[in-house]
Amino acid sequence: MLNFNSGKLTYVILLDEIDLKIIDALMKDGRKSFREIAREVGISTPTVKTRFDRLVKIGVIKKIVPIIDADKITNNINVAIMLKCKPNKVTNVIDELIEFDEVRKFYLLSNNIMLISSFSNPRELDEFLTRINGIDEIIDVSSQLITRIVKDEQIGVIDIGSMIKVRCEYCNKEIDKPLITKIKGYERYFCCTSCITLYKEKYRA
Repeated sequence: MLNFNSGKLTYVILLDEIDLKIIDALMKDGRKSFREIAREVGISTPTVKTRFDRLVKIGVIKKIVPIIDADKITNNINVAIMLKCKPNKVTNVIDELIEFDEVRKFYLLSNNIMLISSFSNPRELDEFLTRINGIDEIIDVSSQLITRIVKDEQIGVIDIGSMIKVRCEYCNKEIDKPLITKIKGYERYFCCTSCITLYKEKYRA
């Protein structure tokens, strides 16, 4: 469906109750099989797989990975780092920092950037802060040690009717009128025929 927000028309997909139940089951235990989820939700196993593939494809589920309890790792130095950038230079800083292996979590705030990083010793932390201070577009850096992780839940509230923005599979632009093409058994969303052609060439589809 189409959604008009902030003066821009975009194509969105609405999540329903079944989508939410599948997401909830996986958030409680990502090791559950499709068969287990099907029994829990009350639908068929193929339906769970189809819904899961769709949730992955539209970007609601990015990946399923083990969640490490950082408090259990005794030699970890976990640090919260706040950065203030020059006006209109935030995008440049994001492009540079996103490649840093030390960055575990990356948040763009209203006026700043916040990073959560982990290090095995103080020297690694000092070297990382030196690298950050060397970025011209950053005008202020402050950091604090994370002494204890009290709660670490996934950010975001998902409810029935939540609207998911759809982006082009090739160029990653938000789509207002998607071209839906089935490639290798999966429906994929594109903004134009050129992106479909380029996608097929890139992945030999």
